Amino acid sequence: MVLANVEGMAKWLEDYQEKSFGLNRDLTGESGGLAEYFSDFHQEFHDFQRAASETELLADIKKSPVVFLGDFHNLRQSQKFAAELIEKLSFRDASFKVLAVEFVAPDQQRTLDAYQSGRMSEKTFLKKINFKDWNNFDHWNGYKAVLAMANKHHLKVFGIRVPSWDGDQDHKDKLLARNLEIIATIFPSDKMIIHIGDAHLAQSHLPEKMRVLSQFARKRTVTVLGNIPEVYFSALRKFKNFNLPNTLRIKDGVYHVMTAPVLTHLLSNIEYLEYAIGKNGAGNIWEEYDLTVEIVRRWAVLLEFKFDPQRLPEFNIGNFKEFRLKKVLEEMARSVFGLSDGEERFLYFCSKLFIPERRPVNVTELAGENMFYDFLQGRKPVIPKV
Repeated sequence: MVLANVEGMAKWLEDYQEKSFGLNRDLTGESGGLAEYFSDFHQEFHDFQRAASETELLADIKKSPVVFLGDFHNLRQSQKFAAELIEKLSFRDASFKVLAVEFVAPDQQRTLDAYQSGRMSEKTFLKKINFKDWNNFDHWNGYKAVLAMANKHHLKVFGIRVPSWDGDQDHKDKLLARNLEIIATIFPSDKMIIHIGDAHLAQSHLPEKMRVLSQFARKRTVTVLGNIPEVYFSALRKFKNFNLPNTLRIKDGVYHVMTAPVLTHLLSNIEYLEYAIGKNGAGNIWEEYDLTVEIVRRWAVLLEFKFDPQRLPEFNIGNFKEFRLKKVLEEMARSVFGLSDGEERFLYFCSKLFIPERRPVNVTELAGENMFYDFLQGRKPVIPKV
């Protein structure tokens, strides 16, 4: 029931996006070439071999001169994870000295150098690289953390972004490979971290274009991907009680890390599309009455209670920039069930019905975790009374 609930909620969000914006999960629109490009990615990375660990991942990376860090541009947690991994790699291996980033172009290199050296303000930097065309300014802090971590550990940072052509991703990957080859030629002995959109990392995409170049032909690579819905749902089906390991091995040299709930991943696309057409009056997904009704309807089905969609209490997410799905679900449950302080274990349980991989961090949440395990065994919890 829980798995079906999460799958159903994910499908609802995908349908909402397509209905509201005319775009599927990959945002490919009517571009056949782009749709095929993403299809390559999904076909290659739809399942995993086994559980892994961060220790195994870092050890494998240490043996590899080239590391691909897949970036999901619209997800703040994706950039946060990249910054944290760069820190861990730098502590373990000082030979990682080059970071290539996709959100800056080679012709903006002087601007990037000036910002990294402290000779240019953040405001001027963002204006000169035209960051608003890359993504919502709310996402800048994630990319800022990536650059700050590179500075902290004395990594040289290079922009590799290339112009977009309608559907011509093959040509784009060739140009990206050429930009990386130039960097590798100048710094042949330095290990390289490549932070780039995850769809580029299917083997027939950028990696294949790099392998034909002499600078990369004999170099082993490790790829780190994150938040792939197909891999996530495969893991939910395979691990008892949804006890998902954070790191999974997809295949030799390729790993998957969950940095955010899959529903947050899907919501981030909608947030981006709202930003992209905001000038035309797009609203906030969490202000959508239909979304609130859908979440409460799913609680009602799972917990077997009746509710009147016309009499739901008003719910306001509050500070949108501090959005955290687990907190939003808890506060929504508090509002729906009319609960006061002291029922946090039940609120935690309610969030687990949409984020089953969530793990407790204190005694109260542990009580909610036990409530969830009881529910998986068929014992329905008693809804607290006000």
